[in-house]
Amino acid sequence: MTMELTRRSLLKFMGGAVAGAVLSPLPWKLLDDASIWTQNSSLIARAPRGPVTWRDTTCTLCPVGCGLRARLVGEAFVSAWSRPSHPDAGAACPLGFALAQMRYHPARVRGACARDARSAAARWRMVDADATVAEIGRTLADLRAAGRLDQMAVLDLRPDRALSLRYREFLQRQGGGRYLVAPDAWQASAAAFTALAGSSLLAPAPAPSRARAVLAFGTPLADDPRGLALAPRDGSSGRPYHIQVDATATPTAARADRWLPARPGSELPLALAIAHVLVRDELSGDARALAAGAGGPEGSFAELVADFAPERVADACGLAPSDIRATAHELATHRPALVLGVGDPGAGPLGAEEETAIWCLSVLLGGPGAGAPLALRPSATALFGEPEAAATALSEVPDGSLELLLVDGSFPGAPLSPALLRRKLRGPDARIVALSPYAGGAAGAGADLLLPTPAPGEWLDDVPPPALAPVSSYAWSPVVAAAPDWAVHAADWLARLEAASGLQPDSADGSSAHRAGLERRAAALMAAGSGEVHDPRDGSTRPLTSLAGPEELVTVLDCGGAWSAPALATPAIALQLPGHRSALALRWRALAAGRAEALAAAGRPLVLLPGGGLATTGGGVAAPVLAKLGRESELLPDTRTAAVSPRTARQLGLRAGTRAELATAAGTRHVDVVHDASLPPGVVRVATGPDPLDLGEAPRADAATGRDLDVPSLCGAADRPVWRLAGATLKEVRRARD
Repeated sequence: MTMELTRRSLLKFMGGAVAGAVLSPLPWKLLDDASIWTQNSSLIARAPRGPVTWRDTTCTLCPVGCGLRARLVGEAFVSAWSRPSHPDAGAACPLGFALAQMRYHPARVRGACARDARSAAARWRMVDADATVAEIGRTLADLRAAGRLDQMAVLDLRPDRALSLRYREFLQRQGGGRYLVAPDAWQASAAAFTALAGSSLLAPAPAPSRARAVLAFGTPLADDPRGLALAPRDGSSGRPYHIQVDATATPTAARADRWLPARPGSELPLALAIAHVLVRDELSGDARALAAGAGGPEGSFAELVADFAPERVADACGLAPSDIRATAHELATHRPALVLGVGDPGAGPLGAEEETAIWCLSVLLGGPGAGAPLALRPSATALFGEPEAAATALSEVPDGSLELLLVDGSFPGAPLSPALLRRKLRGPDARIVALSPYAGGAAGAGADLLLPTPAPGEWLDDVPPPALAPVSSYAWSPVVAAAPDWAVHAADWLARLEAASGLQPDSADGSSAHRAGLERRAAALMAAGSGEVHDPRDGSTRPLTSLAGPEELVTVLDCGGAWSAPALATPAIALQLPGHRSALALRWRALAAGRAEALAAAGRPLVLLPGGGLATTGGGVAAPVLAKLGRESELLPDTRTAAVSPRTARQLGLRAGTRAELATAAGTRHVDVVHDASLPPGVVRVATGPDPLDLGEAPRADAATGRDLDVPSLCGAADRPVWRLAGATLKEVRRARD
């Protein structure tokens, strides 16, 4: 069929085009952008000129470590691109694509800085770096002389790296001190498995691709880049049957075969109720695990879960008993099955009690074992043959116990409350020193002193396997841009601090010593002789044993290559499930009604759920361009936006766009209200990051007063290790505060 073009139809088309152009916002937006460009032409960055080259590297903006290609014009690093030939198949998030912008972030400091962090409105001021190092060195010497080194600590935000070993050796040469970590949701889940297994040399390596059914307690399988993401639901036979437990309609819940909308905080009673059905109906595949300990002092697991019948916990879970029983039978029918925890990574750890119960479910369904979806791989300690790290979780450090806290400036991959850091200090003279490029994020937000380090892409770091990865992996992040003179390698700062404290460092050149540690790790992998290596120079992947020696592996890693190895074929471990008289059983019974019941408080009828994706809640500063994904396009949630269901909004008298005060027992935060029909009644949803300040924006008027808490602190992250839900109120603020 053809259309005959007449003068009348042409005039109609032209008239419609003119009307559409007038009514469309596009031309007015273009005019606005053009006026900004013309009026601020002197402030607009000029594109560099020169030959275009590419360098392969690895992203370090979260623990996953996706492969990236850096595009350079001359020597200028201008953009980052994914690498389809990389073992991760080109999986990179918006945070990684904006890597080039991190060198020019508004929060980046250009020298040593200081402030009085006790005041929220205190501004950073430039100070002399040598004098600052001398001051910290005197504090270290005084603590050592007084025998109070337990009042000094190093917080490593990305453990298991070669730099982590430098931190631990720094403490050893001082004669003591605490090595601290702040586990994210993934690491906390892996730690719960390690505690259950009783071995720190093995790490869990779950592989949904080997399962016929997957039960996920909040695990973001829809968009996780660490190898756990499920294939699209396109009818192919290779995709496992997926059951998702989520209190809200998350993207993963929308893609699941079955969604269980459980009450917030009910993961523990739900997991144990499913275990109860598996045991009662003799659906468990591991009879030895059930019988173990029956005659011992702790009793058996079967006796423990007898108290968690679906009929007893259904109200706490917000589910019908029949739904719980059906879930257990579906998992048993689709064996081998895999059960995962983690929850929403943006909301902190799920809880050791919940994670242990979830791992017990996986054991009942047949894992770990040869060919099972739950396998094992060597931990980083075993992988590189290094001494085991005696690490303490930050939440376990007593309040008011530290005189000096050094904080590593890496991107942790999880939000961290500055209030939690401040609570660990002894008094007004105690200091937090951040080794970071930025006056923000997890390291800089609560710091008193800041020693500037290179930005991501400006220094050589390594990327060990992330927690819960299905395979072992290792890569380096080669330098793609030269660091400025005022940015000093973290290992060099350690050497200078050590010398200032009156000790002789093992190497005056800390960065060279760090490089030597990286090469020792490559030699350890080469000596083990397992796995394969991806070489980006020709895109090939070949056995590690085909390399001539450690030097060739170092060359490949220096070019952005990656090593990987499958999980262990035959795990040498026998898991014993806890009994009904164990200490863990007492904690489980205390949470039989879920965490929401324990947090219920008079006058706070709403349940505040923090959260967000890994790319935007990584605990560090984020590229300002990511504000377009949240503020302008509203594709991502915002820390200044509180989402409630229309029903809850009507009950509270809150229209969309209303400015409101969100209050918990910890404090308040001013937010803008939005309506979200996917949320259940009585729930308030707020993203934990990135904060507008971490995006390089100016503080809002209500935030500048210091009364507004960051979202983790608002949820109680400074008070308890599990802060993923809190009792809250939401009230309209009638006086404008902008």
